[in-house]
Amino acid sequence: MTSRSCGFKSRLGYISFSHDYAGLPTREPKKVGSVQASPASGTFLFLVFSVYILYSQAKDRFYIGQSQDVHKRLLRHNAGYVRSTKHGSPWQIVYTEQFQNRREAVKREKYLKSLKSKIKIKELVDASR
Repeated sequence: MTSRSCGFKSRLGYISFSHDYAGLPTREPKKVGSVQASPASGTFLFLVFSVYILYSQAKDRFYIGQSQDVHKRLLRHNAGYVRSTKHGSPWQIVYTEQFQNRREAVKREKYLKSLKSKIKIKELVDASR
């Protein structure tokens, strides 16, 4: 039997399906940890989650967040779509860490936010350069 693959990009990553000519899905993709596996096409998409620190020179402030696409998120921060960073534009990325799943990224983000010390955050950023 001949099949074809199609897919779409969602907030969870690229989702692909394999259909036979009758239009019925043959198999659903399997999610294995942070890897989206598509058995039909034999391809894998690695999902990476990042914790980032932004710096605003105008306000001399740091912002800590996590996202799957840091550069797209930075555009939203600088465009004023994020309430907490709306008035500090332009923001620039000064630090990033990558994780295999969102749980680890959120855990690290919470830890960094718990420091609540501009000095500690600055030390972390300086040590990474």
